[in-house]
Amino acid sequence: MGAVDAGLDTVATVAQLAGAATSHISMANVGGIISMIVKLARTARRNKKECEQLAGRVRLILDLLPYLQYPEEKATRAPLEELVATLLEARELVKACQSGGMVSRAITANLQASKLADVQSKINFYLLVFPLVNQIANTIPRDRIPIGNAASQGPTSVAPPPPASQPVVPADDAAKDDITWAEVAAASTVTMVSKSAGGTVVYKATLRDGRDGRHVAIKSFEGDEAAFRAELAVVSGLRHPHIVRLLCWWEGDGKRLLVYEYVGDGTLRDHLRRGECASWRARTEVLLAVARAIEHVHCHAIVLGNVGSSNILLDATRKPRVSGFGASVVDTVGSRTGRLESAAGDVRGFGVVMLEVLTGREPVVRVWKEEKKGEVDVALASFALPSIEAGKLGDVLDRRPAAKPTPRQLKALKLVADMAARCVSPPSSQPGKGPTMSDVVARLKEAYDLICSDDTRTN
Repeated sequence: MGAVDAGLDTVATVAQLAGAATSHISMANVGGIISMIVKLARTARRNKKECEQLAGRVRLILDLLPYLQYPEEKATRAPLEELVATLLEARELVKACQSGGMVSRAITANLQASKLADVQSKINFYLLVFPLVNQIANTIPRDRIPIGNAASQGPTSVAPPPPASQPVVPADDAAKDDITWAEVAAASTVTMVSKSAGGTVVYKATLRDGRDGRHVAIKSFEGDEAAFRAELAVVSGLRHPHIVRLLCWWEGDGKRLLVYEYVGDGTLRDHLRRGECASWRARTEVLLAVARAIEHVHCHAIVLGNVGSSNILLDATRKPRVSGFGASVVDTVGSRTGRLESAAGDVRGFGVVMLEVLTGREPVVRVWKEEKKGEVDVALASFALPSIEAGKLGDVLDRRPAAKPTPRQLKALKLVADMAARCVSPPSSQPGKGPTMSDVVARLKEAYDLICSDDTRTN
């Protein structure tokens, strides 16, 4: 018996024990489709390499099927039904590669190769979210609790979700963060905070008695299912003290909502604009915390895609949280190899953040151009790098934290500036030659320790 056939037997057994599937799908049926794709790939006459690659990916799906529980649940059934549709599409594509004359092969090979690559990308996505689907299935209560109506706050209130509770917080954090939809739907106030051009709306909800007026942020995806699934797949597995935490989520009856902890003291950009985070020690501490959070994200083979000071939230104690995961993606190559080559954009974005903290200026600076006889907008990197590279950091340094930094502070800030310059410099023609977030963390830790030792000496 081959490995694939043995896997199918396991799937069928698990399906029977679990009470397998709905009228639409069963895990055994999924295994049967996968088995057919693998067999057809062996006899493909054109695009054979692409067919074999696709077969290798779907075989990994087969390995994961025995671990999926409760496929009858609505929350897990929808992803499984989409998986079946994708597998059926893959089967037909591989089947179409079985025959065809020379003329037919020449005309259709490139088109089919493109379709095969597209289907393989979909399969890769399912491989990434499958553990999440299983986790969700295991957290859904077997007995559902009805939810009352949320208090309406006019046109800016969010409609109450249907009955369900889907927490994503691990058991060891449950005492602090076991937020359920029952509490969210019964919030005393729900007000709109922001609305993006893409259709996502963020609300602030205040929970009722028992939570001491705790606030949560509700992100609503207005019809954008792909964006909802992509963000959920990214954030549900991240746990870090400086990453905004996903508390629970809902998908059903046309609603797609993510509930995050509410971090309500503004963004890092706001604080810098107002001259807050007043000391160099405080600013360097924020940078180090955020760098460690981004490093944590990269260790999970996730690329943020929009690192910036406006996506770094600060709480009342000035502790930062990285937010803004709408553009984040999972690097499937990095997941397999452990090397995240696509993270250079995050590193460059954080380099700009470091320059903002050092100079107190925004990412785009208005400067006087004599040849234009007026002011023009230039990128902060273009404005600051010439002085940093010439060893004249003082020309662009923000003077609000200290009119005249101490020698140790200045040494620490030069370390930060030099690393920022490396981060925002044009990427090297050789991949892997630029700094990683781990390099940035190490340099910031060195700078922070210098500033702390200076504070100790002067106190």
